[in-house]
Amino acid sequence: MFLQQNYLSHTYLYEKRLHDARKTCMHSLHALYANRHTTKTKYAEIFTKYESLYALFLNIAEVRDRITDYTIFSLCEAELAEIKREIHHVLSVMITHASMQPIQYSALASSIERFDEMNQNILQVTASDPNVFSIMVNSLYRLKDELTC
Repeated sequence: MFLQQNYLSHTYLYEKRLHDARKTCMHSLHALYANRHTTKTKYAEIFTKYESLYALFLNIAEVRDRITDYTIFSLCEAELAEIKREIHHVLSVMITHASMQPIQYSALASSIERFDEMNQNILQVTASDPNVFSIMVNSLYRLKDELTC
């Protein structure tokens, strides 16, 4: 959301959308958790995986609260947009095809690696708090690992 050009001027609107999406996700997780006893192993595995993914997405999204100067995102806008696109693609394939076809994670891994290189070469020098992006990169790698297992 913070990649949107008008994020700063419409922060409330974007944060409300994010809050509504988070609420919907939490309701879905709650429903999944409530049904975990019907077929224990299936729901337990799914719930654990979704809970981990949700926690990682929240961790990655916190970068918007840790950054004070949003102009820094203009330096890595293309890399972040690519990561967003690849995550969306992987999740779409996971949801629509379940286990019918193998999911290709190489594009996601490559986009995270490019962002990591950008972080090491540019963001660590120009960002007022470079650790924020290092934490984000670490969370992205953990997200990739969680998606691939």
